Amino acid sequence: MAAGGEKQPAEATGITEGWLVKATVGDIGNGNDSSATDSTENEVYGSGTQTVSVREFRPGNAIVRQDMAAFLYRLAGSPAYTPSAADEAYFADVDDNTDHAREIWWCASVGITTGWEEKNGTRTFRGMNEVIRQDMAAFLHRTYNVMRA
Repeated sequence: MAAGGEKQPAEATGITEGWLVKATVGDIGNGNDSSATDSTENEVYGSGTQTVSVREFRPGNAIVRQDMAAFLYRLAGSPAYTPSAADEAYFADVDDNTDHAREIWWCASVGITTGWEEKNGTRTFRGMNEVIRQDMAAFLHRTYNVMRA
């Protein structure tokens, strides 16, 4: 809270991209899957999902691994990066058509993620799997180390 108990909106940090959504504090954490479009004194800002005609924050939705890769890349400052052929071949399930492919390849190239080694010897990222707590902890720790280097 600001001086005098006045509530202030959270600062946009550059982690999100494209647009910002305002949602009332009451929407956050209570499973409400809609967005508030009216500005109130208790608002927060964040990224969301755009449906046909409405942009929604969807605070109750889980984060999938490919979206987390994009968040981490942006958190690290969106560093200049062009994937090599070896980077593009690292994960059997990531190609140019995968959402956030470049960010996934960047995360692998700097050691933030290694994915899974499959029985056939290939590696997979499993981008549509939800991020679980242990993965989140590892991703954040490794991203911190990358940013400190």
